[in-house]
Amino acid sequence: PEVDSEGNPTYSRGTSNVWSIISVDEERDLVFLPTGNTSTDFYGGQRDNLDYWSSSVVALKASTGEVVWHYQMVHHDIWDYDTPAQPALFDFERDGKVIPALAQPTKMGMLFLLNRETGEPLFPVEERPVPQQGQVAGEYLSPTQPFPTKPEPLHPHSLKAEDAWGFTAYDVNACRDTIASLRNEGIYTPPSTQGSLFYPSDFGGNNWDTPAIDLDRNIAVLNTRRVPAILKLVPREECQGDTGA
Repeated sequence: PEVDSEGNPTYSRGTSNVWSIISVDEERDLVFLPTGNTSTDFYGGQRDNLDYWSSSVVALKASTGEVVWHYQMVHHDIWDYDTPAQPALFDFERDGKVIPALAQPTKMGMLFLLNRETGEPLFPVEERPVPQQGQVAGEYLSPTQPFPTKPEPLHPHSLKAEDAWGFTAYDVNACRDTIASLRNEGIYTPPSTQGSLFYPSDFGGNNWDTPAIDLDRNIAVLNTRRVPAILKLVPREECQGDTGA
């Protein structure tokens, strides 16, 4: 990212914002910011390297605003998978040692558990290959995305035609036909002009809800939305009406 003369990050128009709720650790003088994805939500070919702070948790020193650490949960986010909820702060015990931690839910249904002093994951996070075909002209894709090994995802990462259901045979067949007509390689299938199956969608997964953490039973409770959608891009020359651009 660009920095000013004092080494502080600067922001260009369209860069990541903080639209969800901020968490504060007063004892450690830390503020935790869940960031959105960089504009525009579903096309990143013109972002000009503005993705550094996108779809992350950013920890700031509260008294100075200095960046202490940041952890990105989606690379080059073109799915509107911005960090949707307030980081939940808790203490994690391992080998007799208490680690100050935070739990960050995501729209992908993946829960990231991080050391809130350092941003390091409490459990391994794997960079796994994701779909690399089907993007529109001018777009680029991250070859991998981070997947926590613990806990397991709370939302399925694929939806196939045979998974369709409905109240009648007509409903089931119509859903199967719709799913089969879309680009569908599972989570992180890129947006397309054909239409891509969007599952988890940007209003699915663990969305605006922060986990409720039961410290006595050592469990986290989250609300999970399983809502598929169709993500389709329209070329500018085919858009109708005044776009303001």
